[in-house]
Amino acid sequence: MVTFSKRRKGLFKKAHELHCLTGTDIAVVAFSPAGHPFTHGEPSFESTIDKSWLEGIKVEACESVDDLVLVKNVAEEIRNKILFRAMEVDEDFVRSLLA
Repeated sequence: MVTFSKRRKGLFKKAHELHCLTGTDIAVVAFSPAGHPFTHGEPSFESTIDKSWLEGIKVEACESVDDLVLVKNVAEEIRNKILFRAMEVDEDFVRSLLA
């Protein structure tokens, strides 16, 4: 857990530096060994996600139930991709420990 904490801080620091150097919006999700998510974003995690991943679709702008279902489906797809990638990374970590 100590190693994860140090690497997480280093990753978030690099993300901040990249934002300062290039002005890009950055969102980072890191999962602890226990599976807890830690987020960091420049300018903020939520605004970057809203802008980049949901492609500007806002719940407030939804005019029908179908629009809300679309937003829900997109959010679930993003969540599933993140969880799938986290499982891939975790499996690689476990394999490296066993090697």
